[in-house]
Amino acid sequence: MAISDILSRSIFQNLREELEHSTFHDVIISVQNTEFKGHKFILSANSKYFKNIFTSERDRTSSAPIVLKNITPETFRLVLDCIYGGKDVLTAANLAAIWHAAVYLEIDCLYQACELHQTSRVTKENCVEMTNQATTFKSKKLKEAAWNMIVKEFKDISRREDVVLLDAEDMLQIINSEDLTIDSEDYVVNAIVRWVQHSPEVSDSKGTDDSSQMDYKSREKEMHKENCNNSIKKRKNYIVDMLKASRLCLVSGSCLQSLLDVKVIAENKQCFPVICKALQYHVQPDRRGYHCPPQAIHRANSKLENVIVSFNYFNPACHMSCRTLDGTWYLVANQPHMLASPILYGQTIYSTGPANSPNLYSYCTVQKQWKTLPGVAILGTHVLIGLDRYLYAVSSTIYRLQMMEYTYVWESVGNPVQVKVSVSKS
Repeated sequence: MAISDILSRSIFQNLREELEHSTFHDVIISVQNTEFKGHKFILSANSKYFKNIFTSERDRTSSAPIVLKNITPETFRLVLDCIYGGKDVLTAANLAAIWHAAVYLEIDCLYQACELHQTSRVTKENCVEMTNQATTFKSKKLKEAAWNMIVKEFKDISRREDVVLLDAEDMLQIINSEDLTIDSEDYVVNAIVRWVQHSPEVSDSKGTDDSSQMDYKSREKEMHKENCNNSIKKRKNYIVDMLKASRLCLVSGSCLQSLLDVKVIAENKQCFPVICKALQYHVQPDRRGYHCPPQAIHRANSKLENVIVSFNYFNPACHMSCRTLDGTWYLVANQPHMLASPILYGQTIYSTGPANSPNLYSYCTVQKQWKTLPGVAILGTHVLIGLDRYLYAVSSTIYRLQMMEYTYVWESVGNPVQVKVSVSKS
């Protein structure tokens, strides 16, 4: 053992013995009618609260005991053990009470110890509780650790009962996070619905004039219930912002439809335009090639990504490339051959072959592979157009293919109308 360790242990041992015997004490602290003898020098060196008292006019004019409220004798005894003896007194059971005492008495070293202790204990089972505790004690380190856990494990956390206890601002920030790790946006929307519909339990216990008669964990629980009860009226005000922050266009059709059955959402007229835009995105897959609202942008950790696709019409190598939102180009796949009139319908790219080829080709952006489909015998120049539920091949004759049935049977629907335009000279 190093000499410095021996000296420090010896010093702390001597301080503990002095605290126990209180031979040279010069101050008395009263906690719920229990008196503790202490030393101004040691207390003021560790606590800004005591330092302010000992340097105030009150200390010079009064010898009465210093009365502490909102702290139990058991907690204050542990605080003294830490200050005088350097003991590690923190446990999962007493941490909240000691952390409160560290804030109340302005003991920075004890505050940091509590913060470090809790940060090391963050799991996906307790990260919501840790987030709320970080807010209570204004701990940036604990908030960051809990936040990272929620973002990483949101798929599981969104289905836990305690997710509804998140603060409104925290919930909104999580929903808006680009780093949220999920394989379906349904988890986000379902969490929003549960959070909005949650009615916190109202405390049945009556208040007391002497709050110091309750231990800290009980008071913290009562305060949390009261805050939840007061904020329930405000939850409805966050519905629209949360729906906008979600990727509502990317949820499943059944999840989107179920939103309309949620009473608190159906009663909010401002929710309807947000849901309506998402429904339009779902029922108009032909527009996705050029219409991409913010709620259709995939998150950073998604397996899918929004890209701009580029086709090579002239190079015999026939490569298809894409550019991501950050401007990086990637080679996607080899084309079957030079393509004509490619379009995007939903998550699939369709294109015909050269003028002398009747085949229709599709590229699934999820499975990343080309397929050859029954084509239409169109020779010469033609254009593919996606409109509503149909894929049209327009040449001298117009053919269409119903996309929702996936039978790939083309039907003739007529001929394009030629419009004569006359230009008069002035």
